[in-house]
Amino acid sequence: MAAGNGNWWIFVDTNIFLDFYRQPGPFADRQLKALEKHKDTLITGDQVRMEFFKNRQKVINLALTNLKKPAIQQLPQFLASLKPSKAFNTQQKALQSNLKK
Repeated sequence: MAAGNGNWWIFVDTNIFLDFYRQPGPFADRQLKALEKHKDTLITGDQVRMEFFKNRQKVINLALTNLKKPAIQQLPQFLASLKPSKAFNTQQKALQSNLKK
């Protein structure tokens, strides 16, 4: 169905909105910009909104459980004594700590 200004009406399914929680940042940013570009011709409804809120927490929980604990990388001995290696090890520990949070 064409809109009055020659544009097409776009129906946005619940899964498109849930993809913002599933996809990595750059993909989600591109998708959001595309939706914003066509905001005047988007079609959604109460059912889409209810399905979104019903499933959003499940998608968030799944994304959080899929985060993998990074393995601690052991530097070769010839690098271990260098000053940057200390910062490297500290950052690895901070990464694991932040993932727990």
